[in-house]
Amino acid sequence: MTAATGRRPRVLCVDDDVFMLNVLTRTIGADYEVLTSSSGAEGLQLMENSEPIQVVVSDHRMPGLSGAQFLQAGAAAHICLSRRWGPSTMVRGTRRHKWDTLEW
Repeated sequence: MTAATGRRPRVLCVDDDVFMLNVLTRTIGADYEVLTSSSGAEGLQLMENSEPIQVVVSDHRMPGLSGAQFLQAGAAAHICLSRRWGPSTMVRGTRRHKWDTLEW
C-alpha cells in the first residue's frame, strides 16, 4: 500500500502473449494492482484513461507498437522484457531513457 493513497501500487502489464500476462498477474498480483493489455495501443489507452500507473512491464517484441516505442510514450518506470535482446535494441532504448538488462 502506498502511504498517500492507502492503495496498492498499480502495475500495467503489456504483452501480446496471454500466457505471459497470466504469469505476470499471478506473480505480482498479491502485492500490486495489476492491469493487463494485449497490445501497446491498448496499453496507452489504459494509461490515459485510468488512475496513475506506477510501473509498466511490457514485452519488447509486439505487433504494432514495440516495447521501445511504448517506453517513448512516457511511462515513468518501465520494465521491458524480451527473449531476443540485442545491442541494437539497447541503443534504440537508451536514446531517450536509461535501460538495463536482465538475461534469462
